[in-house]
Amino acid sequence: IAGANRAGWTSILVRTGVFSGEDNDLLNPAKFVADNILHAVEWMFHREEGFLWKK
Repeated sequence: IAGANRAGWTSILVRTGVFSGEDNDLLNPAKFVADNILHAVEWMFHREEGFLWKK
């Protein structure tokens, strides 16, 4: 997350695996927090679809 934020990328925290907190990380907050991989992918498609329509 920290690396993505430093690079100016859109960071996504997926609440699986290593992360055991209840919410976003306080020191390196992600742009979006997803409950699972499907939730993250759906958010990405929705976000990108919005960008495509604006072009």
